[in-house]
Amino acid sequence: MILEAFAVKNALENLLIDKSQGKYFVVGVRNRKTDAKKVWEVPQVTVYYQSGAFPKDHSSIAGPYQHSATIKIELLLGAVATVDLATLKSPTASPADIAAALANSTNATAEVDAKADELLSLLFDIIMQAGNRTLGLDYNPARWITAMQKYPPQTQGEIVLMPASMTMTYEVPEYTTSEEGVPGEVIDTIAQMTADTTGETMDDAKQGATVLVDPPL
Repeated sequence: MILEAFAVKNALENLLIDKSQGKYFVVGVRNRKTDAKKVWEVPQVTVYYQSGAFPKDHSSIAGPYQHSATIKIELLLGAVATVDLATLKSPTASPADIAAALANSTNATAEVDAKADELLSLLFDIIMQAGNRTLGLDYNPARWITAMQKYPPQTQGEIVLMPASMTMTYEVPEYTTSEEGVPGEVIDTIAQMTADTTGETMDDAKQGATVLVDPPL
């Protein structure tokens, strides 16, 4: 058995994989890497269940139990500044050539910021498209993107990395299994104690105990 909230997380992950088209790479929490070169080549996207609540006023005492859940979608992108070094180092380059080379160079921080804008926009579009409202499930979990955030860029060598994130909320019913547990077998035991502290024997001094024994596997 798996909670329905986790099934929704899996469905979202599968949807993003299906729609990636090489523009990003969906990785699990355990497979996240900090290899800057790989992140620069293809941005990473990770989906994980972040938190949930079970409001009493939206649930029945016998179930189903309404689960208000939150998924975090984390992004990691990279960029490298580019410049025409051949022109800058050429002894025959004119001032106009050098000026043009500098004008065409890129700033890695600005580049990765723009890439983050593009990927956040793409993921928002995929998740919130009307045709994807069910995320591939057979019912509507009422998904909603509630927040986006970009974090300060970090430099690793010549590559500038930028983390970003999206927050998605949704509502699902949770059901417990219909299986009933097997009760333990109750055995009454008598522990007999014999003490001889004064030269007299105390027979049949008894203590009662109840022991629960699990049924055999």
